[in-house]
Amino acid sequence: MDHIIFIAFEFPPLQAGGVFRSKEFAKLLPDYGVLPHVYRLSPQHFGNIYPGFRLDEKLTHEVAASKAVVKDVPIDPVWNLYSNGIKRFLNIYFNVYRGNEHKKWRHHLLSMVLKDAEQTPFKAVFVTAPPFGMLPLAAEIAERLELPLIIDMRDAWSFWNSTGFGSYFHYLATLSKERKYFKRADAVIATSDQTISDWRELHPHFAGGKFHCITNGYDRNNVPPISREIIIKPVSHEKEFSIVYVGSFYYSPDARNNMLLPAWKRKRLRKLQYYPRKQDWLYRSPYFFFKALARLFEIDPPLRKLVKVKFAGDEYDWLRKMITEFGLQNEVQLLGRIDHSESLALQRTADALLITSAKVYGGRDCFIAGKTFEYITMNRPVLAFVAEGSQKDLLEKTGLSVGFDPDNTEASAIRLKQILREGLALTPRISFIETF
Repeated sequence: MDHIIFIAFEFPPLQAGGVFRSKEFAKLLPDYGVLPHVYRLSPQHFGNIYPGFRLDEKLTHEVAASKAVVKDVPIDPVWNLYSNGIKRFLNIYFNVYRGNEHKKWRHHLLSMVLKDAEQTPFKAVFVTAPPFGMLPLAAEIAERLELPLIIDMRDAWSFWNSTGFGSYFHYLATLSKERKYFKRADAVIATSDQTISDWRELHPHFAGGKFHCITNGYDRNNVPPISREIIIKPVSHEKEFSIVYVGSFYYSPDARNNMLLPAWKRKRLRKLQYYPRKQDWLYRSPYFFFKALARLFEIDPPLRKLVKVKFAGDEYDWLRKMITEFGLQNEVQLLGRIDHSESLALQRTADALLITSAKVYGGRDCFIAGKTFEYITMNRPVLAFVAEGSQKDLLEKTGLSVGFDPDNTEASAIRLKQILREGLALTPRISFIETF
């Protein structure tokens, strides 16, 4: 079996969206003759990086059941990087990695990996990002050990800009760093074809074989078969129609307003912020779904008592305000964070699942939410309030989704009414779904 160095700063038992892809890689690679030695942030040090973190030990048990070797790497305290105003400013504003974890983790990671390399014949270095500061660490290890480097980009660094770059020069510096590590890598993995298309525009000098798409997926051995037909029955007074959303929204009203404001109207240093593309993350929130739902209840008032919407994940002030804005306090329930097994159980109880995506003005969104692949396994219809991009393309190909135009509230409300009053039958494209 080939041994590889597998650097995953975020890894179970940390309960966070970024851990699931790494967990599945680590769990399944041994089946293909590759034994990952996972170097993760020590759980004893989660509190240094993730205030209010939560654990999900069931995720750890999944990895433990495989042959993967897991190593806990400590980290030095990061607080001294932000101990006064000047340090805080310098370490945030002039940081192209969008985090400083690597500065305090480097010594511990390198010493552990290099010591292990004396005993283990590693064949490659695999690193998953974000945090993007893991890329220089992985590149340094690969250089020292003269090993191939494989980079798994869960997010797109140079256009992951919901909060903007500090300035145009920050963007150029980020682009330069991205190009540097992509050049060093023997392979760079994206989670969507759209991401690769965007990279090829940004880095046209790289050979075509540099980039590879491996979407997220699901473990077919642990889920029931995909149904040949999925039916939504018309609503009745005997049972509420339950719509479920799980996970985070990655939306901030302040960040959105700052992105859309002309530079001269922004405050202080924000005037310098640069956005290589305009992404409207309001579309990533449930705003347009709420808007359609409120209109639905105006068109058909009795439905208000028959529909219940449940959100499992972080609770936000803006979300509560949004619920109040559309008068949905009695129809929307916020469950807060729940562990992964509870999330799966909740999805199975739903009559329909909700998904959203950001809107890229003059372009296409490249992100596919990790929850999409969980949704696929649930044999439930997916109500897709999504803009043009990878998320929409994939959902349409599955045959599991009902598409809604977020910008057409009236049509969305009428479509919801038809589904609830008349029912709907969907035919999943099983041959496509089974490719994941």
